[in-house]
Amino acid sequence: MKSFPLDQEQLANLVTPAYVYDEKSIIKKTEQIKKCFSWEPNFMGYFLMSATPNPRIVDIIESQGFGVVCSSHYELLMAQHLGLHGDQIVFSSVNTPLAEFQKAKELGAIISLDDPIFIEDLLLLGDIPKSIMLRYNPGDVPGMAMGSDSLSESKAGFTREQIISAFKRLQSLGVEEFGIETLLHDDSLSAPHFINMTQNIFELAIQLKRTIGVEIARIHLAGGLDVPYREGEEPLNLKALAGDVKKLYNKTLVEEGLTQVKLSFRAGRYITASAGWLLSRVRTVTTRHKRFIGVDASMAQFIRPALLGANHQISAVDERDDNSKFDIVGAIDRSQDKFAVNRNFPKPIKGDIIAIHDAGAYGFALSNNYCGKMKPAEYLITSDGELEMIRRAETADDLFTTLRFDGAKIKI
Repeated sequence: MKSFPLDQEQLANLVTPAYVYDEKSIIKKTEQIKKCFSWEPNFMGYFLMSATPNPRIVDIIESQGFGVVCSSHYELLMAQHLGLHGDQIVFSSVNTPLAEFQKAKELGAIISLDDPIFIEDLLLLGDIPKSIMLRYNPGDVPGMAMGSDSLSESKAGFTREQIISAFKRLQSLGVEEFGIETLLHDDSLSAPHFINMTQNIFELAIQLKRTIGVEIARIHLAGGLDVPYREGEEPLNLKALAGDVKKLYNKTLVEEGLTQVKLSFRAGRYITASAGWLLSRVRTVTTRHKRFIGVDASMAQFIRPALLGANHQISAVDERDDNSKFDIVGAIDRSQDKFAVNRNFPKPIKGDIIAIHDAGAYGFALSNNYCGKMKPAEYLITSDGELEMIRRAETADDLFTTLRFDGAKIKI
């Protein structure tokens, strides 16, 4: 079972439910990524802000030399507040409003387009940026088992034919630096799917050079790297994966003379998932037709198990004996509001704390106010062992701020 880094004194100061992140773990992951891809002198790592959208977390990752990937106006504003600009920001989104392109352009971000129509939208803003990236959707790549989330079903990205046509159009508009990115929709602890996709996008870069004379300056590899959520799973071997990418890079791009291509790598879950926990206190321990442990968190604070069927390890922070099988359930009257089913767990008492592991990515980010539940506080265990609140918990006042009770109509 995975360990938890807070002591009893620190736990006593927490109001649950609460998210807790470990700075050392986050830094370790960023250092690992940089080391594994150090063979590429122009390599740059990017953090997907939507995974853990807290400025304190983003600032830690940025301090390690990473940029950020933004997908909304809010995320662009957060990047701006953190002092990021230029190629420190990749703006990549779908069905994008013109105002968001405008903001990305103001910040000098690398803009990644998702559809041919957005080329014309950019023209409405004046001069088109000199550097543009296009998001590539190859469909289902042979050798990749994408399951129900296949790329051929995805709403995002250009087909190969569309991307060639779009680059011709961008050439005619005076764009000088061209990039391509691709995004996997499958999360895996093995490398083959990522390597197959990498080969596919490298081959596309070669085709673009040979057919229309576009030399790709930047290739952005994104998504698909998972963490071991289940007990007994082995972590992804990132060193081996990066080594395979290097072999492909030399075999394809270098042999074609594309030696100036800058590789960048996007990660969200891989950096922060295992660095975060959701803490919750036990409210009830009951036996009906089966045994239940009821806690003060719910699917509103952590929706991944209910929404995605995600399996997270859960540990008892307060040690107890007498393991039994329990369903660990939340504080909302919905059958889906469960964090574990038939899980062996030490029988707790009211007030004990449980820790849901690997909750650092898409935990708080997907929290909501269903049934009037408040979004929880976030805490950081700093590198020197201090516990720092980095987001306070919501209150009823926060929820009521946008509501009108006086019967007055809001002008539109």
